[in-house]
Amino acid sequence: MRQGVSLITLGVAACLIGYAVFYSPASAAPIEMPVSQASIYSNSQPDNTGCLACHDDNELKVTLKSGEVLPLTIKREAFEKSTHGVNDVACVTCHT
Repeated sequence: MRQGVSLITLGVAACLIGYAVFYSPASAAPIEMPVSQASIYSNSQPDNTGCLACHDDNELKVTLKSGEVLPLTIKREAFEKSTHGVNDVACVTCHT
């Protein structure tokens, strides 16, 4: 159980760090985001487009201290058919 919690914590932390780096306002120049990623900011309801822009990539993974590779891929089609996709649950509902 403890290892499962650690993996979840690591995954959430990796997502938050990635989000902070990618969407950081610290940059002096304005960041041009693709329309699909910009839409997450323009809707009153959170949108999963920004999350899935990265997490739909088969190469998105993290290597743990143990050497185990943890894939962070969430395929868009699988998400849309899942209970979260069917019920319009935004990723940021839990992953914030």
